[in-house]
Amino acid sequence: MINTRITKGIIKSRNKLRLLCHTKRSTDLSKRSLKYIQNYHKIYRKVIAEAKIREADKIILSTTNKNKTFRKIINKETGNSQQAPNITLNSQDKIITNPQMIAEKFNSYFIDIIEDLLSQTSKHCPQQNLKTQIKECLETMFIAPVTAAEVIRVIKDLKNTSSVGFDKTPTFLVKQCLCYLIKPLVHICNISFQTGTFPDVLKRQE
Repeated sequence: MINTRITKGIIKSRNKLRLLCHTKRSTDLSKRSLKYIQNYHKIYRKVIAEAKIREADKIILSTTNKNKTFRKIINKETGNSQQAPNITLNSQDKIITNPQMIAEKFNSYFIDIIEDLLSQTSKHCPQQNLKTQIKECLETMFIAPVTAAEVIRVIKDLKNTSSVGFDKTPTFLVKQCLCYLIKPLVHICNISFQTGTFPDVLKRQE
């Protein structure tokens, strides 16, 4: 993958930041100057993060195997060069090794489960009885959609631990890949608020 995020503007800003840091180490600066260098550093890091996101989006959109490309990007940012183990699936006495076909099999399986559950619900709870089954709630809570800044702040406040939950993803890895995960995380949070649905697995306390 070609690194296209290093623009002339970023190179210019990087050189200026290096000069400012050198001046900070070798000169007794005023509080105002130190504050300026600190803010400049924060802005530079934000620009780099945005450039990484744009580059990753461009690469993912231009590839056919988006899952594989996404894993490569995460491994590159985290310094993890380990190759993922080969996965095989036995479906109706047929061994499948193609990752795309395996993913499609899993997708079809879970879609069929949902349709079966919906059909069972319709049989046991006819449409005409739904109104009597649903209890009215006199108290309603309104929640505003979360923003990317709010989610980033919450994740950064988490402790850097190597322990994992049901998703087998440690906190430090989420922080390292935050620039790639923030958009889907914000979307998931807001969809949860809009639908009033919260995953049961996240309600468990370990």
